[in-house]
Amino acid sequence: MGHYGSIVYGSAKKHILKTLDPIHHQGLRIALGAFRTSPVQSLYAESGEPSLEHRRLKLSLNYAAKLNSIPENPGFESLTDSSPIEFFETKKSGPSLGARLQNHLEKIETKYENIDNVKVRKPPPWEQYNVKFDTSLTEFEKGNTNALVLQKEFLNLKEQYNEHYEIYTDGSKQDHKVAAAFFLLDDPGDSVSTRLRDYSSVFSAELEAILMAIKMVKSKLSRRKRHFAVFVDSLSALQALENRHFKNKNVRRIFNIIRTLPQRVSITFIWTPAHVGIKGNETVDQHAKDALSKRETKELDLVTLKRARRRWLRNSIESPTPGIIFVRKRNDKKRNNTFVLTCDSTSPPTCLKVGYSTFKVTPYIPRPMRCFKCHRFGHSRTTCRCTVVRCRCGKGGHAGKD
Repeated sequence: MGHYGSIVYGSAKKHILKTLDPIHHQGLRIALGAFRTSPVQSLYAESGEPSLEHRRLKLSLNYAAKLNSIPENPGFESLTDSSPIEFFETKKSGPSLGARLQNHLEKIETKYENIDNVKVRKPPPWEQYNVKFDTSLTEFEKGNTNALVLQKEFLNLKEQYNEHYEIYTDGSKQDHKVAAAFFLLDDPGDSVSTRLRDYSSVFSAELEAILMAIKMVKSKLSRRKRHFAVFVDSLSALQALENRHFKNKNVRRIFNIIRTLPQRVSITFIWTPAHVGIKGNETVDQHAKDALSKRETKELDLVTLKRARRRWLRNSIESPTPGIIFVRKRNDKKRNNTFVLTCDSTSPPTCLKVGYSTFKVTPYIPRPMRCFKCHRFGHSRTTCRCTVVRCRCGKGGHAGKD
């Protein structure tokens, strides 16, 4: 409830906004059972919760992204305010939303240009689609199955769709570049590839490839071409289509096109394991990789834009102050498998014996001696009766030497 309306009251003075921080800190201390003397930055690192300032910034960035996709909204003018933040320091009124976010937007990779603001109608839930899904190859675990076995099973499965026109789709991502492509096996010339906006997800690329393939199906309809088999190597994309995940805009676009197809046309989506030597899948994968060098042609969707904002905020939270390193947030920690604990007694403490430590505990004895019979180390002159040449290791009949 504390974040409700933060986009509006976020324009207040900093000293007024800081009055909310002690309430937030007290809640974190109660939840973690921390002491009153625990540093605030430690509470953030231990709980994984961002500060109120970062939380307000995240909500403001998401609201600005959505507002920019609707230019006819009355609040759109607040984003175009390019007045510097220092201009409002001498005024009673706080800075506008555009002025507050101006410095932050300059540091983020993705901008607000070319946002996809086209409204896609949601298909009615009672609509029936002549679409089938075949995920029978998921019974074979890709990591534990030989590639030749997967190729053989794929050929056996493909025999069931001999009368279908085969279409292969794939998405590719390298660093921040993303591309999608589809390939028609019966007509190699009908292969289309495109590059998406940077920082898009592979899931978006897979759906974009399926969308392009469905558009091609609509344009290639004829009396002979009635049945199509679309081979997809993304199980998550097929599950989104099978479960009618209409929150995704590309899923809505795909089903809106399928609704316009004649009833005699049938489409079957088949899951195909990737990178196992299947000819069609390897070909379309190469087309998608070649498209990474093209120019960006697609508009930026809100999901990709919000993902870029979260990534930038996460990186800024991990090191908010120069010189401060949070161990829980670092991935380059060096693991030390050996620890030395000192104690007054010759045996390990009881707390270590009863299992309070996950490490294996063994006593460290200086100048260890080896038993002459079992060749085991672990006894010293101070604990074993010995001479210059021999000693006893503790077991009857065993003798040892240096």
